[in-house]
Amino acid sequence: MILTVTANAAIDRTLCIEELSPGRLHPAASDHAQAGGKGVNVARVLHAFGVPVHAVVLVGGEAGDWIVKDLERAQIPCSAVRASGESRTCLELLETKSGRTTQIHGAGVIADPAVARALIAQTAELARGADWVAICGSLARGLPADSAGALVQAARGAGARVAVDTSGGALRSAWSQGPELVRVNREELAAVLGAPRQGVPAPPYPALGAVSMGVISDGALPIEAWCEGGGRWQLVPPRVSVHNTIGCGDAMLAGLLKALCEGRSFDHSLLAATGLAAAQAESRYAGVVDPVRARTLAHALCAGGGLETRA
Repeated sequence: MILTVTANAAIDRTLCIEELSPGRLHPAASDHAQAGGKGVNVARVLHAFGVPVHAVVLVGGEAGDWIVKDLERAQIPCSAVRASGESRTCLELLETKSGRTTQIHGAGVIADPAVARALIAQTAELARGADWVAICGSLARGLPADSAGALVQAARGAGARVAVDTSGGALRSAWSQGPELVRVNREELAAVLGAPRQGVPAPPYPALGAVSMGVISDGALPIEAWCEGGGRWQLVPPRVSVHNTIGCGDAMLAGLLKALCEGRSFDHSLLAATGLAAAQAESRYAGVVDPVRARTLAHALCAGGGLETRA
């Protein structure tokens, strides 16, 4: 079983419009809402592939009730930790003419030290039955950055392997605790290194902490990956018809965890995960991926020899 932890769960609402023109009324061609947050997206993808998964979500208010009910409707097992206030709504305006996306994120719940302790305790309890724990996304207001490191410690203390996909102070805190896997995008990595985006040095990054495996995504540009022992790879994602890039990193993490749970090597897991992330880009909604398409793209990457070993 894979446990995902989302410390700032949301209602993700996507409105499709032809073209955004600020200050004007826009009729929406479609309106889609689902439970969201990075860990929820990871859980949704894993569930679609038949991987046993359990989602821990930090929620509040009636919006939080809606998130839990939506996960139940999707038949994704979940455990909710409650905080004060209302869970946030993340609004995404997707322009069908250009493919451009505008995001507006609500403020969300407010956590206090008791909520932080409850979230960590819930994670530790459920991690005892997990192969992997994925700690994903932003922290709710009121949760200090070192909460992410405490979650890593709790999961590892319960005997699970830990994957991290977050940003800012939470990423620095979690990375310092030595998770097995870190997945970040180049902008997130540049921020914690204090480097310009184009000046990010090659991995690994001992100043941040030791990890067994790491992946840096960069949109349609080459993916960089490394593992302990000195292995380094670069992989160019397949070219696809992009509808929405939101959720691609989450799909990649789901693909990595699925493949690693199946006993695949890290480099082969990277190929499978990159195919899944590319298939996600063809979907309008995060976590909604065509498994057949994902496998087709992964097989094409394998056959094309796109994985380059780096010195």
